[in-house]
Amino acid sequence: MPFRLSCPAVAVLVMANLHVLNSTGTSDIGDCRVEVDAPHLRRLHYAQSMSSDDTAFSFVSPTPRLEHVHLATHSKGMAPLRRSMLALVVSHLRFLKLTAYSIPDLARDDLPVFPRLDRLEIEELCGWCNNNNHVVAAATTVVCLLYSCPAARELRLKFSWLDYLHETVSDPTIQTAAIADFKPCRCDDNNDEDYSCFDVHLGLPRFMHDRISNCSLRRVVVEFDMGELTCLQVLLIRFLVQNVMGLKEMVVEGDEGYDSSWIDWKVASWRYNKGSSAAEQ
Repeated sequence: MPFRLSCPAVAVLVMANLHVLNSTGTSDIGDCRVEVDAPHLRRLHYAQSMSSDDTAFSFVSPTPRLEHVHLATHSKGMAPLRRSMLALVVSHLRFLKLTAYSIPDLARDDLPVFPRLDRLEIEELCGWCNNNNHVVAAATTVVCLLYSCPAARELRLKFSWLDYLHETVSDPTIQTAAIADFKPCRCDDNNDEDYSCFDVHLGLPRFMHDRISNCSLRRVVVEFDMGELTCLQVLLIRFLVQNVMGLKEMVVEGDEGYDSSWIDWKVASWRYNKGSSAAEQ
């Protein structure tokens, strides 16, 4: 039997579907079907870290004022829930934030088209991998999500790795060990290295480049909290700068004291080369 939540006057709703450990030590969130009656809802934040076939969410009444949605449905197994929830608000959504363990976890969402959405935010909690395969999957995911948001003018990529580590791991020793595995990008100052992420070609299909090239993006913000950029993040920045034809602004925000001068210089260089290539065609 579904749980009915009646809140006809509520404008902002925050929900967390928590899981518990059963006697065998495994996670079990059980049957959780939620029906919400909130016709005046403007903002929704829904969080659930574990997937379950018995989880469902629906609105009892229309929500024509709902323009701001944040779904912190972390795992790739949550795609059906994300699709079903977003299908309910597809016509009037203006802001969408998706939080996942890794950007590629959102790869198979197959979301509907949001005709009015003008800002998309993607938050990654623990994407420690910075190999080429992960970059290709992340870039493909970003392209597919933007394809569902044809009017989006701003994209924000937020990498909350350090925040998530501190929230989920209380042992300082484990925290230190995890941070020690972090590999910042050194391609800007190690010219003698055989590998440089600046030379990596992602090899995405032509239609992917066409999709991202024709999108409406004008501004991209990349936000991270680990002190330095990884090769994964640098490659995503390069991919967007080189392929989004209408992009006007690329902002890279680190923690306090971060010097963005070298990546700003690379962005300017990629933008210049893109303009030169277009002029030659």
